[in-house]
Amino acid sequence: MSMLAARITAPGQMEMLEVPEPDLGGANEGTIVVRTLLGALCGSDLPKFHRQLKPKKYPLPSGHSMHECIGTVVQSRSQRFREGDAVLAVPDGSRGLAQYFSSHENSAVALPGGRMDEHLVLAQPLGTVICALRRLPVALDRTVVVVGQGPMGLMFTRMLAGMGARRVIGVEPVAHRRQVALRMGATHVIDPGAGDAPQQLRDINGGELADMVVEAVGHQSDTFNDCIDLVRLEGTIVAFGVPDEPVYPIRYSDLFRRKAVVLASVQPDPQQDFPLALDLIDQGRFDTAPMVSHRMPLSEAPRAFRMATDRSDGAVKILLTYD
Repeated sequence: MSMLAARITAPGQMEMLEVPEPDLGGANEGTIVVRTLLGALCGSDLPKFHRQLKPKKYPLPSGHSMHECIGTVVQSRSQRFREGDAVLAVPDGSRGLAQYFSSHENSAVALPGGRMDEHLVLAQPLGTVICALRRLPVALDRTVVVVGQGPMGLMFTRMLAGMGARRVIGVEPVAHRRQVALRMGATHVIDPGAGDAPQQLRDINGGELADMVVEAVGHQSDTFNDCIDLVRLEGTIVAFGVPDEPVYPIRYSDLFRRKAVVLASVQPDPQQDFPLALDLIDQGRFDTAPMVSHRMPLSEAPRAFRMATDRSDGAVKILLTYD
């Protein structure tokens, strides 16, 4: 049997093609095959689309790159999941740009009540934020800055606002995302293109810098260095944005003299962090609606990736439907 999948063939180029469906032949115990209902583009997927990789890597494997997916189990070698179960699952090899994908029971959780609510797909990225929040100092009555108000930054903004931060200040150059940040609970927003961001912060915060600064952009080093300028003496910088290179030019002397704590977070525990994220969304305690800007069919994945890369047409979080 064949299925529709997307494949990145070169920087900025993607094709749709028919490929064989995954099956359980020779699969390890715990493997499941999921029929994809919905996927969501993540900022960590985009560099695979728009940046030059080593020539030998093209074309990328079909279905790569997407890892935020919900769907229905259609084949199972798991004791936890049976055919027909509704799940949030991380695809093997991030190959979720396809109508079916394989996963493992350790990377999957059941959807509350078996309901296929489209907003539940965002429990995967929310789980990564929850993973980081478990390790942070207390936010209550603190001033927190979130650098980057893309989907991940917006999730930090909403969660920190709910955790009692006195001020949650978003830093974002894109106007429509600054407006979404206010809807997600930011008390203030800063446009770094409008002038000295640390001075804008001091004007908001009674002359002081931030107790905590979250770097939620990644894929370059400039925004991490910006965080050094925004954090107070002995404050905390949360390194959340995904790096693309093994070595980055960091202003180490400034960081050292600021005596800042740097806390890095990546790779949530699916069995601990995803269920809480699902509950928060399912129970209405975390409203994802302001973030979801577009819903597009899988066949329009090339256009969706271009929109997300360019942040055009008001793009914030783009969902792909697979019916």
